[in-house]
Amino acid sequence: MISQMQPISRWAFLLALASLIMMDSFVVDAFASIHQTSTQESAVATAMMTTNPRHRRRVARTTTCQWMAAKNDKDEAQNEWGVPLSSTLPPLVEKPSSSSSRRLEHLPNGGHVTLLGSGPGDPDLLTVAAHRMLTEADPETTLVVADRLVSPEILELINCPYQVARKLPGCADLAQEEIYWWCYQALNQGKHVIRLKIGDPFVFGRGGEEVLTFREFGVEPKVVPGVSAAFSAPLLGNIPVTHRGCSNQVVMCTGYGREGTSPDLIQYHKEQTVVFLMAVGRLRELSQRLQTLAHYPAE
Repeated sequence: MISQMQPISRWAFLLALASLIMMDSFVVDAFASIHQTSTQESAVATAMMTTNPRHRRRVARTTTCQWMAAKNDKDEAQNEWGVPLSSTLPPLVEKPSSSSSRRLEHLPNGGHVTLLGSGPGDPDLLTVAAHRMLTEADPETTLVVADRLVSPEILELINCPYQVARKLPGCADLAQEEIYWWCYQALNQGKHVIRLKIGDPFVFGRGGEEVLTFREFGVEPKVVPGVSAAFSAPLLGNIPVTHRGCSNQVVMCTGYGREGTSPDLIQYHKEQTVVFLMAVGRLRELSQRLQTLAHYPAE
């Protein structure tokens, strides 16, 4: 591998993307866990008649998302799902009078939040702290609020009630408000909220946004880092993200900007490894744009 490092470094970004495709197996079809109404059962039936598995998931997610958006009349203080907007929720405790004041990690009723990284999906890659927290949680006083991409193997370890976000394509912002509402209610009940996130909470995981929202609720979350796919996924393709004399810098990029836009392209550098996260859906388009607009070699 070392003797072939030069060509590998040029295309490390593509092989890293190919490695990330393997993580698509961790995606849990949302319609499989949402099946209580005839409208949703119709969505599932429509999807199952589609022969292509990827198209089947896409049809079901789109149909279910449309159903959820139409389920409730929009109110000024609610989103399309009938979920209260986090910006309208009153603080659970009086906020500090100044930014320099110490924020509460525990509310007077005992409620508190942990932002927990679950790594790339393999339970063996959980940190010791994460494994202990999930397996030793008190079922009476703990609620886990998980990202949709958290693997089933990790969900099976959870020793307390948990809820999984319905972040279907096109519904991310709606689902994020639902996450905040679940957390807010549990905090108001004095529970320990474990906000379980894929990878590391602060690598394209809205970790910073959630910290700010929890602060608005009146609580300072504890953060437990996770192993990021940006470093673990390339290793599935035997690609070290750095190597002396070959790659002396690493750049992490998202495949999607806000509202589905394409992020600015990183210009090619022969001693640079570029890792794209959340880019499987536009792999072909991204590869072409990198060659034509960012001067990446074709081979």
